[in-house]
Amino acid sequence: MVDSYFFLRHGESDWNVVRRCIGTLDRPLTAQGRAQAVAAGEACRALPFRIIFHSPLRRAAETAQAIAAATGRPTVARADLVEANLGVKQAPARTIRLTAFSTPGWRGAVIAEAETFQQLQHRALAAVQSCLKIAAGAPPLLVGHSAFFRALCVAEGLMAFSPVHAAPYGMPSGAPLS
Repeated sequence: MVDSYFFLRHGESDWNVVRRCIGTLDRPLTAQGRAQAVAAGEACRALPFRIIFHSPLRRAAETAQAIAAATGRPTVARADLVEANLGVKQAPARTIRLTAFSTPGWRGAVIAEAETFQQLQHRALAAVQSCLKIAAGAPPLLVGHSAFFRALCVAEGLMAFSPVHAAPYGMPSGAPLS
């Protein structure tokens, strides 16, 4: 079984611009995000993947579709690739600074109605293992989200960081490919 894969964070969404906490809420890409997705498709043409797995959230699905249009590779939506459920902190009526979730403090903090960092790590690893099994012999491309990626890095013993929008990373090394 292949143990490597590519990860790409979705293009910029409307709430990324204003730094609002999105979590599992479904937000669209901005014009910039759509341009990033198209550019990502061009950047991904040379990568040796045969299938694109993506979060069903609109921002990731739109990004995956742009990559598929450029590469001719199929897409599969997977619920297990969805962003972290941040419970009450992702309520649309609140403006929550994203830094609350990008610091180690979230790992030990309990947020009402939210997925814990440890639960996210377990879900992320299981999702990747399942995608690798389905891809059977070729590294897949996973299009997902920032907190998901950080949890995956920690679970794989890599330095956690926030991935830039629409840039492919070789995993499990976590190294950017551009």
